[in-house]
Amino acid sequence: MGEKGFVLLEIDGSINTRFVPFAKRTIHEVTVDVSDTDTSYAAYQKVKKTVEFSLDNLYRINLIGEISYDNERLAEDTENLLSSLCYFVSVKDKTLRKFNVEDYAGDVSLRGEFIRSVSSRSDWSEERKQKVIALGLKALSAREVE
Repeated sequence: MGEKGFVLLEIDGSINTRFVPFAKRTIHEVTVDVSDTDTSYAAYQKVKKTVEFSLDNLYRINLIGEISYDNERLAEDTENLLSSLCYFVSVKDKTLRKFNVEDYAGDVSLRGEFIRSVSSRSDWSEERKQKVIALGLKALSAREVE
């Protein structure tokens, strides 16, 4: 990450150092909270406002936050929209999904049973339940879990 180059030492009775950048491209990693978005396009707009893109540079964008919409292609769609703004971009979806447990009360599926099972745990905090359910839903939908 950051600027690449070398340190030039000039010795003429004293030692003078100077950083000399030589790389044409710079790699940047930026984390953007997309909690207040409701679509992939809104997430793209938020990233575009947050990051100052250059056509010469490479970017890794980490999307974080808690979002209410279920879009398995959030990272891919956002990456496609951003691709024309820089030399290379990689977008990682590290968001959590907001969900209402009551919505799954009558769901006769593995997903519904999983959510009811986790929600009924009295020995876990609500925060822990939310995290476990979010990770479980990612796993059930075959998304990358970190």
